[in-house]
Amino acid sequence: MQENLAEKARRVALEAFAKAGVERKYPIENHLDEIVGDLVKVDANETVIAAGYLHDAPAYTDLSVGVIVEVFGQEVGDLVGEVYAAAVMDIKDNIALRKKLQAERMLTASNGAKAIKIADQRSNILQGFNGQSEGGVSEEKKREYLDGAKAVADACLVGGDDMVKKVYDLFMESYIILGKN
Repeated sequence: MQENLAEKARRVALEAFAKAGVERKYPIENHLDEIVGDLVKVDANETVIAAGYLHDAPAYTDLSVGVIVEVFGQEVGDLVGEVYAAAVMDIKDNIALRKKLQAERMLTASNGAKAIKIADQRSNILQGFNGQSEGGVSEEKKREYLDGAKAVADACLVGGDDMVKKVYDLFMESYIILGKN
């Protein structure tokens, strides 16, 4: 049986992470499945779902956006490129600045990229607040990250379509619960 685009994207992403030896307290498989679960809930198309599986690969593996375009097509590659460009990985230690730059970059992103980024932010806050974040993060840093993730999600909402609004609602459910803790 031939795998569909999303199944292939999941397989290729997980193989790339395994090859790269990326270790996380929160398994990448869970993170990607959580994001795609949100995208499925909001009826994202297969292209957005495939890009959801692949969005972190350029930042952590040798799977470049160019290779993604070759293997999955321009549309998937463009979505991954938009989300990856917003990652701002080179300033990882300055959460507030990184999230501010991510928010600015997502203002003009496509609806598919916005939906992926919001789902990514939701998964990140859920893992961080469930004690699964990397390196024993302080409550102050968790709060800073939570507020930054909200700023990114808010930016994604600007000009977003119904899919973006629905995934934003999922984000807000988690944000409200976690913000009260």
